[in-house]
Amino acid sequence: IAAATWREEAARAEACVQANGSTGSRLLTGGSAAHDALESWLAEFHGYESALLFSSGYSANSGVMACVAGPDDVVLFDELSHNSTRFGLARGRQRATTSFRHN
Repeated sequence: IAAATWREEAARAEACVQANGSTGSRLLTGGSAAHDALESWLAEFHGYESALLFSSGYSANSGVMACVAGPDDVVLFDELSHNSTRFGLARGRQRATTSFRHN
């Protein structure tokens, strides 16, 4: 795939259609038709109703951790968990969070 000439041609064609590069996060500047198309394709490819792309692992992890637990849930997490986990849990709606000693 890396040697495929269609990749370079597609990139040049896309650059002519829309701006290349981010002017900020999707949260601030919104998504694009390319984002929507890729999310639709990914969802279909994996057999799901929808998909959501994140701009980084940090934002993906904190976004998921903020919404995965419900108000009746208690979340237990390793005390050495990445800051993105803690950031997400601080914004979550779970009843409680408790860290445990790393083993």
